[in-house]
Amino acid sequence: MGRGSAAPRSDRSATGRDRRQVRALLAPPLRFDGPIAIGDQVIHLDVLPPAQRAFWEQHLETIPPGWVLYGGTAIALHLGHRQSHDFDFFSSDDLDRNALRQSCRLLADAKTLQDEPNTLTVAAEMGGGPIKLSFFGGIDFGRVGEPVRIAGLARIASRLDLLGTKLATVTQRIEPRDYVDIAALLASGLSISEGVAALLALYGNRASGLQSVKTIAWFREGDLETLLAAETKDILTRAAAAYDPATPAAAKRSTRLD
Repeated sequence: MGRGSAAPRSDRSATGRDRRQVRALLAPPLRFDGPIAIGDQVIHLDVLPPAQRAFWEQHLETIPPGWVLYGGTAIALHLGHRQSHDFDFFSSDDLDRNALRQSCRLLADAKTLQDEPNTLTVAAEMGGGPIKLSFFGGIDFGRVGEPVRIAGLARIASRLDLLGTKLATVTQRIEPRDYVDIAALLASGLSISEGVAALLALYGNRASGLQSVKTIAWFREGDLETLLAAETKDILTRAAAAYDPATPAAAKRSTRLD
């Protein structure tokens, strides 16, 4: 696979020190009024920059049911470990542009950046600045965790589903933020085996747990060696060393995302 195998390290669970290290990997996020509790979840709205925070508070409720937030911003809302600016909404249903624009009036004046079957990306202006919104329809991989529900609607994917999708993403591109996000999810209490089990459940034979694990512990591409903090690389390397290749796929909770 061209990525090399992970160097063996002692296997120990993530500690409070790990969490503090991950939070220090990037510049301190903007702070507003601290995290908020939604049911049994804590959501870090305080990491959203002003424009993104304004969208969340003023326009989230106009996004039709079925659209669930994935990607880096979803992880940042769960963990508060970094700022993230883009909103990536996934849906099990096909993308209905007209229904989306009629429901979310913000999209009416937004600039279209990408418009393809089941994909729409726009740039919109909020009072605090520009935001980018992406909508990906027809997503068929289902979920293994329970999404965060706001006003009864699934709005943010679970940490476990986010780890599974991130483990797929790192095999397709080289972005330091993906490695930071995976390290943060692992430091939050999830194990690499849980992440791979989620990966295999979501993607089936389209994914390789071994490839994903090797990828997160291989830093010799894309300047990862210098761009990633030593603590991040340590968390990822130790996780890779603890991986059991016999890890089976997790059980799906639903074939839908919401």
